Amino acid sequence: MFHNAQILGLTREETLNRFDDIAGFADIGDFLDQPVKTYSSGMMMRLAFAVQTAVEPQILIVDEALSVGDMFFQAKCMARINKLVDSGVSLLFVSHDIGAVRQVCKRAVLIDGGRVSGFGSAAAVTDKYVKLQLEDRNLAGGSNVGAESDEKEPSSVEQAVPVVLNKDFANSDFNDITIGQEAFKKRADYNRVSNGDAEVVNVQMLRNGDYTSDFDFDDEVLVKLSVLMHKTLENLDVAFKVRTLQGTDVLFFDTRLKNEMHRIYEKGKLYAFNWKLKLPLMHGSYVLSCGLAHPPVVSGAEWQSVDVIPFVYEFRMSPRQHGMIDGYVTLPVELDISVLN
Repeated sequence: MFHNAQILGLTREETLNRFDDIAGFADIGDFLDQPVKTYSSGMMMRLAFAVQTAVEPQILIVDEALSVGDMFFQAKCMARINKLVDSGVSLLFVSHDIGAVRQVCKRAVLIDGGRVSGFGSAAAVTDKYVKLQLEDRNLAGGSNVGAESDEKEPSSVEQAVPVVLNKDFANSDFNDITIGQEAFKKRADYNRVSNGDAEVVNVQMLRNGDYTSDFDFDDEVLVKLSVLMHKTLENLDVAFKVRTLQGTDVLFFDTRLKNEMHRIYEKGKLYAFNWKLKLPLMHGSYVLSCGLAHPPVVSGAEWQSVDVIPFVYEFRMSPRQHGMIDGYVTLPVELDISVLN
């Protein structure tokens, strides 16, 4: 530890002054007095991170360091990284953990096959990374991403024909599907991944029956996902997320959690998935993302992505009138207070 600290520019006296902080953060117990060759890779990473962040660096490079250790140690690392960044330290953070990248980084670079594949905001770049992973997974599973099927059905979002409402749709509760659809199409083009089996054709939000993108704390809203089937599928999972503009996932809902998986969705039919929920969210701007997935034929295999859209709707939450909440979301709880003495 002393040798490493000296290489980083600390004198022996400075290292001694920070010894308790380094030892406490690394939390490897009596192994601190043992030769490094006896350490596991996790122990080495714990001690290295503790020393590196104790020297008050101007530039900190973290390369997959948070992939080791238990959840408590990882939480400590994230807290220290955030503190250093807030103090003005420049951070170069290398990771496959998109949640961590979104949390600590403002800008990101995506490297694919040794080449720069994307550069921009952390949210945009991590969305592109997810898109590449989904495309690779679908291709490995034999899906028809980017290729026409034998039935000449749309094999990608760009090739899909526009939705035309017939008289049956026009006489149903779905006759408002076109409201906001042009804006939806523009947003949906961003990093969309689809195999053409089904297509989300619109996502809408309503409050008291009115289409809107402005809500108050704990408003009851209706989220409407309209899905057009290009192929008959069974057990389709339909999901959506509420995310911050920085890409942090806040809320998640899907048909699997509601035990609504065991259905047959027929080719050519338009389905409406109407979700009623409350929004007990902190003030600020949020986005909706959505996705369709099909369970694997072989047990234990990965799910197949049918249509995944990282950005389909943006909405704003007004500040809570009676006291702010100190977190993205607050859930209903029951509280009991009693005197114990």
